[in-house]
Amino acid sequence: RQLQRKPPVQPPPTWEISTYLLCPNDAGPYLWHRPDQASPWQLPGGTVSHVMNAPWETAVTLAHQQTNRLLQPVDLCSVYTGPNENQLTLVFTSKVAASPIDFPPNLGWFQPGEEPVQTATSHRQFSAANRSANQPTKFLFLDQSE
Repeated sequence: RQLQRKPPVQPPPTWEISTYLLCPNDAGPYLWHRPDQASPWQLPGGTVSHVMNAPWETAVTLAHQQTNRLLQPVDLCSVYTGPNENQLTLVFTSKVAASPIDFPPNLGWFQPGEEPVQTATSHRQFSAANRSANQPTKFLFLDQSE
């Protein structure tokens, strides 16, 4: 490239990928969790740390660690970019495949728009954007207010 007086090849961007699961119960509210009382409520899932893992596999693994429930992805409902140019967030609808009987205080069921004040802003956005079932996948920008 240098001999041809072309600019050097730019390496591809390193993507930061996060995946979250929207898991409604029969009445409609979504499952939320928080690691401890001081942490904000958040949807099950998180950042994909190994590029070799499929994003939905990471979401299932993290959700099981966070909630002690086996959640099964059903559909990819939303894809978000931002707020940084190399950030990608995938939001899947899911269902509970296996659940213990107990329901610890770090778990909660909240309707979209009725989450506690101490909730991650972007997660409220994920929940609000997916109120209806059977919609095509949405491609959205992540709100930068967080």
